[in-house]
Amino acid sequence: MSHEPVWIHPVVNDAQGRPLDVMELRGLTVDVIVGVYNRERVTPQPLRLDVALFLDARQAAVGGRLANTVHYGRLAGELRFLLDACRFELLESAAEAVCRYLLAPPTDAAPHAHLHAATVRVTKPEALTGWAIPSLQVHRTSEEMVYRTEAKAFGHVDVIHEGATYGVYRLRVAPGRGIPPRADGHTEGMELVLGAGMLLQGQPVG
Repeated sequence: MSHEPVWIHPVVNDAQGRPLDVMELRGLTVDVIVGVYNRERVTPQPLRLDVALFLDARQAAVGGRLANTVHYGRLAGELRFLLDACRFELLESAAEAVCRYLLAPPTDAAPHAHLHAATVRVTKPEALTGWAIPSLQVHRTSEEMVYRTEAKAFGHVDVIHEGATYGVYRLRVAPGRGIPPRADGHTEGMELVLGAGMLLQGQPVG
């Protein structure tokens, strides 16, 4: 008998009233700093992430191109990085940041299918030492998301999400331009390179 928890997410239709396709990424578990208590701010604990992505997979099915769907292997790595880097205090913050990251418009450097909506569930399986398992599920649509973009000397910064103790930013670097140290104004941070062609001290990154 399976112990996989039942996961129910809404049906989302496209503009023609057809149900959108759903891609799920379930059971992504990462040991991270998450929580508000002192012990949780120093000791990593498991955080489980389940996501459902609502998209139209017809073009990818016919053309066979990853750019017309979502590369779930790459996405899993990006979400692991996001959960580890942000050190969230609340499940609510983690779920909202993940939704906003998923629903941000794709870029030329990292193309993927347009996502109409996303359902995200975050779970802390060991937070209550086994006698109960807290989790939070949220659903967001691309239409409700508003992103601020700032022009910089090197290109543009997309502000994906900002919280009291963290921020998620996407830097789009123009060809031939360079990023000065801490271009986002923060003193600490972690960077994930999403596209090709980036150099660090003259050497290719990735």
